Order: sequence, then structure tokens, then C-alpha cells
Amino acid sequence: MSKKKAIPSPADDLRGCAEKQLALRGGASVDIDSHSDLLKLVHELQVHQIELEMQNAALRAAQAEIEGSHRFADLFEFAPVGYCTITADSRIRLFNRAAAGLLDLPGAMLNGQLLSAYIAPDSVSTFNEFLARVFAQGGRQTCELDLLPRRRHQPLAVLIEAVTDPAMRVCNLAISDISAVKNAEEALREQKEFFRLVAENIDGFIAVLDNRGRRIYNSPSYARLLGGRDMAGSISFVDVHPADRERVEQAFRETIVSGIGQHLEYRFITENGEICLMESHGGVVRDAEGAVKYVVVLSRDITERQVAAEKIHHLAFHDPLTQLPNRLTLNDRLQHAMAASKRSGRYGALLFLD
Repeated sequence: MSKKKAIPSPADDLRGCAEKQLALRGGASVDIDSHSDLLKLVHELQVHQIELEMQNAALRAAQAEIEGSHRFADLFEFAPVGYCTITADSRIRLFNRAAAGLLDLPGAMLNGQLLSAYIAPDSVSTFNEFLARVFAQGGRQTCELDLLPRRRHQPLAVLIEAVTDPAMRVCNLAISDISAVKNAEEALREQKEFFRLVAENIDGFIAVLDNRGRRIYNSPSYARLLGGRDMAGSISFVDVHPADRERVEQAFRETIVSGIGQHLEYRFITENGEICLMESHGGVVRDAEGAVKYVVVLSRDITERQVAAEKIHHLAFHDPLTQLPNRLTLNDRLQHAMAASKRSGRYGALLFLD
């Protein structure tokens, strides 16, 4: 029978490495022909010293690795994100404190529990499809769903990121609480819907301009003035009557500098060339640093009001039958004439004709 080849022991490997290190250092070597006891002793001591140095280096490397694993364990345990490892049937095998907090259970009670038992009913199918996809496809997968721990009355929105181990036996989950983000998104959506309803139903015109006077938003009511063309990004001052444009631009610049909106009346040229009289009130929206980012302008068409005011003024000072100036006009003109006479020191005369 053939003898089995002897497998070298770790000590033999260590001695072989020590012999090579000694040769590289130029240490005393043993002459096979001269087996001097002294040379053998020196050689053995040198080899043993190198063995000890190599063992110390290995121990230091192992110590550093252990310390690194401890640091990793601390990072895992005290991370603000919930980490856990589950099997294909969603059974929890490993978890950190944040994961236990999200599920609202002490850590001692969590091990071996089914994560699917803590999924909100509306999200169970989403979670099952997600878990099946993770173990079928591997790689990094994400999904959003609601947790419903047993001691909670309201579901908790979370983002789950998953990756399987190389053997596809377990998957590691990172669970982040996104309920605050979801609540903020819902509040923003409600605000947008509220603003849309106000903008579409208000008896006026709402425009949002950037700090250079370009249109960011026009309420749907502007279609009555500008037609159906898309005005986003256009300069808002081009539709102002040329005689009033400089005054409007100056008021806009002062609003940007002071942060205080102004009240203006000016003429506006519509798409079909008609001129209407507009009354506008401005306000500002500031960025995080306090600088003016947007100017919000609420305008009203006061053309009919102005026409009515002029008509009332005419009726007050003219006879409705003859359209000639009446007694109020006479009194007004006399008041002006007497005031002018006092200022100038000159006399005037009044002549009545019948």
C-alpha cells in the first residue's frame, strides 16, 4: 500500500517562513556537512525569534480586526436607521435598537418574530411581492410601505432597502422612518390644492414673479387678458402701457430692495389691444437667507369702476337733461376763483345772464 502524503502542520509552515526570513536577513545558516552544536543553537535561536515576531504580528493584526469588528458592531447597534436580517419567510434573525424601536418591541421579544406580522394590512401584498423579488432577483431592492406595530394605532410610513447575502439564504434590510417626509408631502399637496382653488375662483388675477420680473405663475384668470398663450418665463412689464411702464418697473425694484409690496394703478394692454385699468397689490416670498425670491402680485381690473366713478362725477356736476354744468359746478368754480383771488391779491367779477 502506498503511504499517504503527510500534511504539513501550521508549525511547519511557520518554521518554513521563519527560515526564509532568516535567509533574507543574511543570518547564519547551518552547513549540512559540519553539524557544529554551536551553529545549530544560534540558528535555532534566530529561527525561534523570527517565529515569535511573526506570531506577534499576526496577533496584532487579529487584535486590530477584533477592534474593528467591535466598532462595526457599535455602529450597527446605535445607528439611527433600523437594520435587521430576515429569512425568506420574513423571520427576524438579527436586528439593532432602531429596528426594535420601529416595531415598538423590546429586543428580547423580537428575535424569531415574523416581520410580516408588523406590516399594515394595506401594505401586506406590497411587502410579500417585494420579499419575493428580493430573493428571486438579488441585488438592491427598495419599497415604501406602512408598518403597524401592535401597540400603535396609526401606521408608520417606512422606506425599506434590501440586499441578499451571496448564498441567497437571508436578506439584510435597512428600514427608515419616512413618516415626517410623507406628512410634509401631504401638507404641501394640500397647500397646492388650496392655492389652486383660490387662484381659480378668486375675482382677480394672481401672478408670481421672480426677482427679475419674469413670470413664474399666472392664475387661469389671466387668459381673459392674455389669451391662452404660455407666459411662463416672459417679462411681465411688456404688457403694461408704455406711459406707465417705467413707474411700474421702479415700484417693482423698490419692492425687491425693501421687501415691502406696493399698491399701484396702471394701464394694461390686453391681447386684442384694448386698454384696461388695473389695480395691483404686491407681496414678497423670501428664501432661507431672508432675500426676496418671489414677488406675488394680486391685481383687479378696475376699468368699469373707473368708468362708473367718472359717470357719477359727471352726473353730480351736470344737469341730466341739458348736460350743462349745474349749481354744484358753479359753487366749485367760485370756490376756486375766490381762493385764487386771495393768493394773487386781484379781484374778480361775477356776471349773471338770464
